[in-house]
Amino acid sequence: MTLSDGRLLLIPGDGYSPVAETRAEWVFETRPILAADLESGTVDTLADLPHLRRWYGSRGASPGPVLVKGTAGGFADGFAWSRADEREVRWYDGSGRLEQVARWEEEPVQTTVAWRRRFAREYEEVSRSRGIEEPVVADALVQLEEELDRYEGPVPYWSYLHVDRLGNAWVGEYTPFWRTPERWRVLTRDGILIGWVRTSGVVAILDITDDRILAVRHDEFDVPAVEDDRTDQAVVRTGRTIRIRSDSIRVSARARWPRWQVHMASLGYDYPGDIGIPDHRIYGRDPGVRRFLVHVVDAHGQRWRDLLRFRDLLRQDPELATTYQVVKERAASRYPTGVRGKYTSLVSSAVDHS
Repeated sequence: MTLSDGRLLLIPGDGYSPVAETRAEWVFETRPILAADLESGTVDTLADLPHLRRWYGSRGASPGPVLVKGTAGGFADGFAWSRADEREVRWYDGSGRLEQVARWEEEPVQTTVAWRRRFAREYEEVSRSRGIEEPVVADALVQLEEELDRYEGPVPYWSYLHVDRLGNAWVGEYTPFWRTPERWRVLTRDGILIGWVRTSGVVAILDITDDRILAVRHDEFDVPAVEDDRTDQAVVRTGRTIRIRSDSIRVSARARWPRWQVHMASLGYDYPGDIGIPDHRIYGRDPGVRRFLVHVVDAHGQRWRDLLRFRDLLRQDPELATTYQVVKERAASRYPTGVRGKYTSLVSSAVDHS
């Protein structure tokens, strides 16, 4: 995300940070939120905020099955941040100064025995539906029970936080880690609740603008498909539930790519041109500093299968994964201004060699 003054806003992800000692306690780790001036090379720390609660025990640092985290999202004038075990969102300006705090009333849900049983039962059902072998599921359920015994506090108030380009905070209701929220509380950067968004059937939110949601749903063949959903701004202003209508621009054939390109442009994603790989298109935001990319291929086509096969290879071969990371970092440093074709060619040649 680029701030209005041209600096690049850097927000931490959910990376794993192992520790050397065993402490057997919950620790809420903090992460800095940074603003980088690419011309001068200076990096400013805007804030140091709670990022993720982990249990530091004999197996290393683990957040457990019920994630309690702090998440930030940027927009042109700053960023918003919230912590999942608190009922509030905070907005900061581009210098890291706190500008606004919005709070809401909500009764906490306790992790009762009945709640834990529902959690474990759904986890078991999801695991089996994904074809995971019975011994693996059984071991996972034992570990899940241990981690739920160790969990402290009520159920988090939310699972996801997304900040759109106007600075509105979209707070997704709490769901287990294998599900995406179907209801999102939307608050303006002035701290006003403007309504709820219902996103039935969505498995992932890719991007949110002031009037559209780029999301992933499963189609009638259970294939993930990207859809462009529009929100009715008139309803947003009234403070009632925001209704969603879908443009259903699923891509299943190259013949529909021109239409896809128009819709992506309306969301701020440009098409930089052919990357030299058949049946594969990439759309990006923020030309020059690509922070968000959407890859589009034909479902179950050759490119689809190639990408899944390479993903599996990276998971199975740590040495290949490390090599791939190094190659991508070198390619990014050699072509930092978005010369996508040359970047892709360099990475692909290294991958083919591996």
